[in-house]
Amino acid sequence: MAWKRRWRRARTILRERGLRALVTTGFRWYVLDHREFFLFERQHEPWPEGSFRPTLDQFEEHFVSSNAQADALTESHDDFRRLSHGSRNALDAGATAFCIYVGRDVAHYAWVATTLEARRTLDRLGFEVPFDQGVAWTGDAWSNPTYRGKGLLKYASYRRFEYLRQLGFTASRGAVERRNRASLRANVHFMPRVYGVGIYWRVFGRRYWRERALRPGEFTT
Repeated sequence: MAWKRRWRRARTILRERGLRALVTTGFRWYVLDHREFFLFERQHEPWPEGSFRPTLDQFEEHFVSSNAQADALTESHDDFRRLSHGSRNALDAGATAFCIYVGRDVAHYAWVATTLEARRTLDRLGFEVPFDQGVAWTGDAWSNPTYRGKGLLKYASYRRFEYLRQLGFTASRGAVERRNRASLRANVHFMPRVYGVGIYWRVFGRRYWRERALRPGEFTT
């Protein structure tokens, strides 16, 4: 149920980021949310893996593309679906999660979608992804605070792009909030085309989206 998912997310935000972040997030959920995003398109080149390895002594990685796979993984690992909003529906719709574990801990997860149906379970932003032209969607990444600063997003991006390239998707699109400097820096390693700025509004549950061209010198990390 939606209220249970929101309750779990609220507890996670309070535990990891504090009361102020919870109040801000609650305001966004129910009253007003306004954000700006840089819009990226990345070509899936055969990048050398050694350039992207995280600075962890030991870790495991798993591509998870069904709830049955996720259920099996929970026999020995924490369930990443408790941290990722809408993940059960996303897996049922055909999305794939890339997960990094340290022991039982979920250190990082991030998503890919190769169809519009799968994308809609994870992302409500209005930018176009031409799936029929071999372009996929990537997004909704999260790193455990314990393991931040280890290069997990950069490595997960590399692994997702490789995964999509092997499926025949030559490029992917995504949106990164302009104040999210860590994600912006991770994307720059893949020499993306920054093709615009997306502006998102949600006012008492109604969503609005528009895009504009990138201004000279506007994109910085």
